[in-house]
Amino acid sequence: MLLSVILLFLKPFTLLFWIVYSLCGFSDIIDGYIARKTNSTSKLGSLLDSIGDIVFMSSAIIVFLPIIWIPIKMLI
Repeated sequence: MLLSVILLFLKPFTLLFWIVYSLCGFSDIIDGYIARKTNSTSKLGSLLDSIGDIVFMSSAIIVFLPIIWIPIKMLI
């Protein structure tokens, strides 16, 4: 979640931005894989994973939406 928030303060489309963006996705994948393989899933972990996904997607939308032109019909 912390890396997702850091995305908000980085200049979009720079190397550092893409590194942090990739780390966010990679950590989400690894976290789920390890939890399933070690059978250490929990309600709290599941909740935090969902919150982390929401924070990451919200950060990405906040960063990309002003830059990328999207037709108004698609937004509606």
